[in-house]
Amino acid sequence: MKNIIVIMVTFVGITALAVYIINTSSEPLTEPSLSPTIGNDQLPSNLESQTNNEGSVSITATPKLLEEILGFEVVMDTHTIELSEDMVEVAVLIADGKEYKPVSWEGAGPGGHHREGVLRFQQIIPRPGGVILKIKNIDGIPERSFQWQLN
Repeated sequence: MKNIIVIMVTFVGITALAVYIINTSSEPLTEPSLSPTIGNDQLPSNLESQTNNEGSVSITATPKLLEEILGFEVVMDTHTIELSEDMVEVAVLIADGKEYKPVSWEGAGPGGHHREGVLRFQQIIPRPGGVILKIKNIDGIPERSFQWQLN
């Protein structure tokens, strides 16, 4: 019986010591936040979706911040043509007068009447004041532009 009491007191003491050390530690115990950035600041949260309905294809683009990459969720809908374009080839991002090609398209492959995915672009440093996403040659429309102010 005496041994059980000694074991319990030791256990309580070790637990109390561990709690004290954890609470007084200057190091954070949680993983550091992996807040992705464009430049050195967060992407503003008020960047809304934009839709272009020219021709028979509706295209909606929404800015997203994914890890260290700026992305645009793109949704295309039609009832008349096959959406067979290579999205990496038909899209470009304009920032401060410079053109940036997408590094990838992650989403539905060519074909069909509905495609959805994310166009990813490398981080732009320093953060531009605004960006223009251009999608070219979908359903005979030479260029569709989606523009957002980042500051």
